[in-house]
Amino acid sequence: MTKVKEFRLSVVQLHGNESPDFVKSLSEKTDCALWKVISVGAEIDWKSLEGYLPFVSKFLFDTATTTHGGSGRKFDWKILETYPFDKSFLLSGGLDDESVDQVLALRERLPQLQGVDLNSKFEDAPGLKKY
Repeated sequence: MTKVKEFRLSVVQLHGNESPDFVKSLSEKTDCALWKVISVGAEIDWKSLEGYLPFVSKFLFDTATTTHGGSGRKFDWKILETYPFDKSFLLSGGLDDESVDQVLALRERLPQLQGVDLNSKFEDAPGLKKY
């Protein structure tokens, strides 16, 4: 929590194998919003996410990789059409200029979709977004 204070963070993305109990303990130590990243493969076990619901502000769904992100690939967004929670979420993984219509169509069906996590395809240089 030292870094949260030092850098005055308002949001922390949790990208690891944090348990609901760990996330609960973090939520008790900070007013910072917590976003839990879910790596998506062929399916999502929605039941396994229930323990996070009281402690995270959002989920962020990203393509599962052997490393943390950076694959440039999309997962099958149809998986999200069975999203059972009111909790809002963000979409990540392989987004590009051609994804706009798909994201908007998904947003029509899933109002919990609150935004996207733009990747390096939207950068002029590392860390410098084009738009």
